[in-house]
Amino acid sequence: MAPFWLYLPDGRGLHLATRRSCAGRCDLPTGIPKAKAWINLIGVILFLTPGCYLVIQTSTKFALSSWSILEGSPDPGEIPFRFIIKSAIPVGFTLMFLQGIALGIESFFTIIGIDIKEGAST
Repeated sequence: MAPFWLYLPDGRGLHLATRRSCAGRCDLPTGIPKAKAWINLIGVILFLTPGCYLVIQTSTKFALSSWSILEGSPDPGEIPFRFIIKSAIPVGFTLMFLQGIALGIESFFTIIGIDIKEGAST
């Protein structure tokens, strides 16, 4: 079983994949999939993609410097391999970025009228 600290950054992509929505809290009628697809596509383009890129860019240097010295905790009895925890940040946001790209592509196909789950036009 994975440690608890891996669930937070690495679970975001899985959560996005299972809910299939950036607009999960919007009260949209269930009969309007194109409206939800527009909200998801705009959310992926304007918020998810730049946010993930920013975190990946800033945390990669942070994680690589930690790997270069095999950083551990300075206090006795704490986590001995801190560099693994710091690596979970860019890995988790990379997974979320990839899942966001998949959601954006699916939303785009929904907008143009192609159901990629069934492979037929609507």
